[in-house]
Amino acid sequence: MRLLVPPLAYTSPGSTPKAPIGDKWSTGHHGLTTASGRRDDVMNCPFPSGSRLSECMDRHGYVARFYEANPAGDYRACQWTDTAVLGGLALLVTADTVLPLPRRL
Repeated sequence: MRLLVPPLAYTSPGSTPKAPIGDKWSTGHHGLTTASGRRDDVMNCPFPSGSRLSECMDRHGYVARFYEANPAGDYRACQWTDTAVLGGLALLVTADTVLPLPRRL
C-alpha cells in the first residue's frame, strides 16, 4: 500500500527538533541527511538532541534530520487502495475455486 500512496518527507535543519507529527501517519522511517541529499539511518548519531547530536552531525557531515509520514488526507486513499487490492485477490481466489468445480463432477 505504501508503494501506491507514497509518504512525504519532512525535514528540520541542523539539530533543530522536528515538528510534531500531529495527525500524520508515520512510516517509522527517519534519519539524517547530508548536504548532497543522501539519507542515512538515525542510529549513525543516536542522540535525541543537544550538543552531542550537533557534534555528531558535524563530524559526519549531516545538515538536517528527516522523517517520512503520510498526511491525514491520504487515509482514504490508503483505504481504497487496500480495498481494491484485497478485493481483487479475493475475487481471483474465489474464481479459481469455483470455476473448476463443474469439470470435476
